[in-house]
Amino acid sequence: MAVMFDSDIPSGIPAGATIVAGYVLGGDYDDLVARFPNALHVSIATRARDGGQWVQARVLDIETGDALPTDAPGWVEAMRGFGIDPCVYVDLSSWAEVQRFVADAGVAQPDYWIADWTSSGPHLVPGSVATQWWDFGEFDESETNGVWPGLSTPVVGPPPAPIEIMKPTEGECGVLNAPVVAVVPNPTGQGYTLVGADGGVFNYNSVFLGSLANVKLNAPIVDAVGTKTGKGIYMVATDGGVFCFGDAQFYGSAGSIKLNEPVVSIGLTDTGNGYWLTAADGGIFNYGDAEFLGSPA
Repeated sequence: MAVMFDSDIPSGIPAGATIVAGYVLGGDYDDLVARFPNALHVSIATRARDGGQWVQARVLDIETGDALPTDAPGWVEAMRGFGIDPCVYVDLSSWAEVQRFVADAGVAQPDYWIADWTSSGPHLVPGSVATQWWDFGEFDESETNGVWPGLSTPVVGPPPAPIEIMKPTEGECGVLNAPVVAVVPNPTGQGYTLVGADGGVFNYNSVFLGSLANVKLNAPIVDAVGTKTGKGIYMVATDGGVFCFGDAQFYGSAGSIKLNEPVVSIGLTDTGNGYWLTAADGGIFNYGDAEFLGSPA
């Protein structure tokens, strides 16, 4: 088993935490990821839809004031369409009700993260992938089953079926508000993330790490690349701005530089500890351990 901490205030989570969970709506998930770059990150949605579109996250929080039990079936199916392995957080007393709604809708049951606040200390409710057992004020603590949300990858049953390529459609996988400019495959070759010019992302058998869809950008996103671990993504804008998600580390950007021509691509070094930005005129901007070797600019 392993310990997971969750909070809507990332600074309240103990330093050195290896599994951390935070909120994509009304929280500061990007700060959580930045504060714990080497931890496993679990995104939580407090409602199934926002602005008429499904909220992409690993977990749906069903409790008073947040998502409803009736939201579970549609959200679970939508997340699977995005390529996200869904989990539902719910109190032990309401678990059976949520399971019933999911079953009645003909939807396969998701993973469940159960809230069972008792005085018995860390424990795992049978059938759950994690159990939240206590509120310590600035954070809650949960015991996980040692596999979820990705501590290991046990092989169970036959190999996965080929991925079904899905076109995002309204009401299921969202609506494209800007052209797709990059595809980021995961290390296994069994999934990928599409990135739009507005910083929006669409996940297919890959983990949602965050997006810029609700951020006012100074310039459109033009390229994206994944980290070697598959747990992070870099996006670069035409003005040289660099945006990091997951375990992607920020080493610098050209966002404050007056460019002769727009940036068109980003490339990582072999170590993953640096990157190059390339401008349309061949100009090269290097950061981290990326070396400048010349350019035609």
